[in-house]
Amino acid sequence: MATYTLLSDENFLARKFDGKSVHEHGAGLEIVLVDAEDKEVLCRFEHHLAYRKIDEGDGTLMLQEIKASSKLGCGLYLVQGSEFYTWFHVGSFGKYDSLTPQHFCLTTINDIIDVIALEPPHFSDS
Repeated sequence: MATYTLLSDENFLARKFDGKSVHEHGAGLEIVLVDAEDKEVLCRFEHHLAYRKIDEGDGTLMLQEIKASSKLGCGLYLVQGSEFYTWFHVGSFGKYDSLTPQHFCLTTINDIIDVIALEPPHFSDS
């Protein structure tokens, strides 16, 4: 079972973000989040290696794992022991091990976005 450690603070959790868009380009992976007041926040991973996005309704097992090891809500988590990280590690023959990639999980009202990256994302008002 994967272990989730909450990286977001209480203010972030309280905003109940929804995912507006996900874009991959030269500047990295950009995820635009929007709160109930239509205020946007940009979440940017500069050095991502892989990502996946699923509807929260299809991620029941992940949501159960988050609830079992952390506080469930709309937030950013650091994930240890995940099948997604194992899939990436095996598929890349461990070639990134010296760079110590990490698995981050961003949960919103309707989405679960998993990202394998070399560092945590940067957040800014969009």
